[in-house]
Amino acid sequence: MTLTSGRYAVDKLVAAVALVLASPVFLVMAVAARRRSPGRVLRSQLRIGVDGRIFRMLGFRNTQRDGVLDALPRLLNVLRGDMSLVGPRAPRPEELARQLRVRPGMLTTR
Repeated sequence: MTLTSGRYAVDKLVAAVALVLASPVFLVMAVAARRRSPGRVLRSQLRIGVDGRIFRMLGFRNTQRDGVLDALPRLLNVLRGDMSLVGPRAPRPEELARQLRVRPGMLTTR
């Protein structure tokens, strides 16, 4: 087993266990989002993953930006193999296009 396949297996196992443990919170968040307004409970954003592959990153539809609980649905992305538990943030297509227009620096900014 290589490091990559071992990490992939650990990602899937941890994400599955975390989803089971967080399912009550997941349910409360879904009900709260539905009560606030009709429509979908989850939102998705196009993001760029490994090898430039575009995927839909999931999150709860809510009014807070970058809330901790908003990230719970991303565990589904980890189970699908779109994301890893630990790694760089997946950029949006327009962010990547902007990043590729400038010279890379020794010290980085967001």
